[in-house]
Amino acid sequence: MGSKFDIGKEKLIRPWNDAARLASAEAWADKFFSGRFIGDELAQRGYVVIAIDSPGWGDRGPMVYEQQQALASNYFNLGRSLAGEVAYEDLRTVDFLSTLKTG
Repeated sequence: MGSKFDIGKEKLIRPWNDAARLASAEAWADKFFSGRFIGDELAQRGYVVIAIDSPGWGDRGPMVYEQQQALASNYFNLGRSLAGEVAYEDLRTVDFLSTLKTG
C-alpha cells in the first residue's frame, strides 16, 4: 500500500501509544480513505481484522526508498522477490487464521 514506510498496518488500523505514527497514519487515512481506518470500520461491524506489517513497513521498518530497493535486490539475488515474500507472509497469515476454531 504505497511507499510510505513509517506506517504499514497503521494504514488500515488506527495506531495508539505513538503520536508520530498516529499523525502519519491520520494523514494517510485523510488522503486516501476520507479520514477512516478501514480495519477499524470493519471491526466495528463485527468482522475479525488481522493486519501484519510487511518487511520494511511499520514495526518491521521503516526503510527509506533506497533500503527497500536494496532489500528487493537481495531477494532477487536469492531467486525470490520482495513481492513474493509479502505474498508468502500473507498466505501464512491465512494458514494461521484457518487453524482458529469458530463458534
